[in-house]
Amino acid sequence: FVLFLLNFPIVSYGDQHRVEKIISTNICIDTLLVSLLGTEGLLAVSSLSHDERFSTIAKKVKGLKTVSFEAEAIYSLKPTIVFASNFSSPNTRSALKKLGIEVELINYAQSIEDITENIRKLGVLLGFEKKAELLATSLETKNKEDAVGDKTALQYSTDSYIHGKNSLISNAIALAGFKLPDFMDNNPNGAFSSIEQIIASNPDLLILDQRLAYTDSTKFYGYHKVLRSGHLRMRKEYVDTRLWSCGSQNILQVINRLTTISKELGG
Repeated sequence: FVLFLLNFPIVSYGDQHRVEKIISTNICIDTLLVSLLGTEGLLAVSSLSHDERFSTIAKKVKGLKTVSFEAEAIYSLKPTIVFASNFSSPNTRSALKKLGIEVELINYAQSIEDITENIRKLGVLLGFEKKAELLATSLETKNKEDAVGDKTALQYSTDSYIHGKNSLISNAIALAGFKLPDFMDNNPNGAFSSIEQIIASNPDLLILDQRLAYTDSTKFYGYHKVLRSGHLRMRKEYVDTRLWSCGSQNILQVINRLTTISKELGG
């Protein structure tokens, strides 16, 4: 393998960086890596990372190659380390290991705690322990805040799906001082819900997908038209799904925004 030095301000964080040719095969991992080490050392990233509909780092990784989790394509690039999600193909992982490629799994994040664990793991593997600790600590500070409130909030997707309590967005909702409506107690992993049930649950805050719905009546609106009604008492807030669909430090933007709303509502 051809080795090259990474151009990072080592003095800033005091880390001893590993010299790598890194491949990331998942957009959530792509996002974490860019926050931790920029793009230097990244040989290839997932194809979704170039798509601005889903990626917050599209402009930053524009010049990088993209790759799917396929052994032959990955091996042809001669990486020194490959990062994959814990739900990636076991057969491909096995094939890469047999070819002598180091494969490290990063778990899909369902909570702030999961994100901090992933950040620290990447920091150790790549020699960015101190910078990783700074990122993880900023998230942990928010995670430890006492944010219990009596106001309810519900995230509702354009496909009528609601993420249950075992999800990152619900963890963010809780940390911001809200609780889920009672009917979600029976759906901890999420469920599809009718607009009638949403209205009947009457949450104080309804979180809608910003990039998939438009409030301008001349454009496509991904939700039932009743949600345009000015008669609904619930507050509606459009949030960029890219900030919470992947487990990265971007979730802090969502938590801070929802915390402000909670305080405004008297939560």
